[in-house]
Amino acid sequence: MNYTDYNKADWKDITKKLVSKHPIFKDTNYILDKIFHSWNIIWDTKIGNDTINFPLKDIEPRAQIIGEFFETIFSQIILNEHKVIRGSSKEKDIKFLEVELNEFDFEIKTSGQSGGKIFGNRSYAQPDTNGEVESVSRKGKSGFYLCINFFKQHIYNIRIGWIDSTDWEPQKSETGQMAGLKNHVYTDKLISLLDKRLLNVSTEILPKVGPKSTVPSNYKGVIDICDKIKDNISYDELKKFVTNKIQTTYIKEMDKDLRKSINSERFLSLYTLYLQEV
Repeated sequence: MNYTDYNKADWKDITKKLVSKHPIFKDTNYILDKIFHSWNIIWDTKIGNDTINFPLKDIEPRAQIIGEFFETIFSQIILNEHKVIRGSSKEKDIKFLEVELNEFDFEIKTSGQSGGKIFGNRSYAQPDTNGEVESVSRKGKSGFYLCINFFKQHIYNIRIGWIDSTDWEPQKSETGQMAGLKNHVYTDKLISLLDKRLLNVSTEILPKVGPKSTVPSNYKGVIDICDKIKDNISYDELKKFVTNKIQTTYIKEMDKDLRKSINSERFLSLYTLYLQEV
């Protein structure tokens, strides 16, 4: 499957069709429950022995470590209902044992940054000695992906879809060790999964909440902002503000830092989720 064979206008529909055929991705409630179950196990983990031990969260482990833990735990949890294993270094992260299902093997990408982007190492965008990005000598880059963004101890973005090897591009710096995704992947080739548990995240993940913003000190999480504005801004009013910069009187009189924090598609999606739950 290569999206380059299709018109860009069809990409969103293609993504939906691909996901609907996937043995695991097609059931969003199932995969969300397994993701959060795995996540909770990570933060309930203690390190040590009977004499000396402490919670994992007390040492603030690096994002890469959390990503490794998540992949391992997630694969163990879903094997109870699906015949899968965690793949080797030259295989997808989650591999189906039944050969006829190998086309549904998938990669897991996690990122502990607040920007909402997904990254791979530089090899994702580098051709081999024969000038090919996809090669039988190394792990294939095209295929299904489960992408998770988290910040500190909370997940704030979950996306599933299909990514082609040509969608990856290396950092511009010659010394850069990372590869990123082209913008069209986020809009057309990944589907966001919404769940009320995403509302627990810190306000620091919102695109326009910078280091000098007063919002993180005034609001413990995104849900606190939603509580603040719910009686004064409807979903339609917020959407008009985010997409067309149309401001109601309440928005105009709002503290400027708070106004910036609600002015993004990410907050709009979270607010939509919030209104469904209250």
